[in-house]
Amino acid sequence: MPVVEPYAISQPFATSGKINLNYQIMPFTYINRSTGMQAVMKSTRFAALDLKDSQTYKPLDAASNSLSPSTPDRRLLIDLKATLAAFDTKFAKTDNSDNIFKSASQICEMNLVPQTSPKETDSSMAAFWKTKFAFTGDNLREKPYVDLYSRLTTKSNTFTVHVRVQALKKAPGSSADHWDGAKDKVVGEYRGSSILERYIDVNDPGLPDFATKFAANPTDSTLNIDQYYKMRVVSTKRFAP
Repeated sequence: MPVVEPYAISQPFATSGKINLNYQIMPFTYINRSTGMQAVMKSTRFAALDLKDSQTYKPLDAASNSLSPSTPDRRLLIDLKATLAAFDTKFAKTDNSDNIFKSASQICEMNLVPQTSPKETDSSMAAFWKTKFAFTGDNLREKPYVDLYSRLTTKSNTFTVHVRVQALKKAPGSSADHWDGAKDKVVGEYRGSSILERYIDVNDPGLPDFATKFAANPTDSTLNIDQYYKMRVVSTKRFAP
């Protein structure tokens, strides 16, 4: 019997299923496509400990010589609107070198604004951590970024392309560079979509050993894997007329 290998759960350099930090659509900047980012942050919480929590966060029970924390739940939900406002500000910058995210790790440069009363903003977060919740350790402040990082990307590899193609027939004697709706005809039309995937073939004999090359010459500007990406059509769907 023939043996069929199952589809790999995760392929090298694959980003399918991840959310792109650069959710703004160019040049259609009037379209807000932040739904994916909101979905990623919706279930993420982070802890913020007040200075007074130092007495109850990890107190030592003298009788049992063990920790008996009594601090209430200090995990906060993310204020999606206030947090993503800083993203929109970044996209609106005129400096082209700083108006996009170049790496998913840059999520760590963005403040996660909590849902509190009174409301916080991106500009007030420095004071939020320094004066209000200074007891919060670095590990707690870094934890939500750990949760978010693996779900984000800045280089999407899977795209859905929608197409509408028409075969046109010009009327005899009509201008070749002008469409006359009263005389010229549409003789055929195709509408549909295709899912394209950009991928790296790890079995490609021409794919160099980047680890060895980088170790030998870390400043080599030719070490660019982009030229080894290939494209494949995952699926095609034709829409009903």
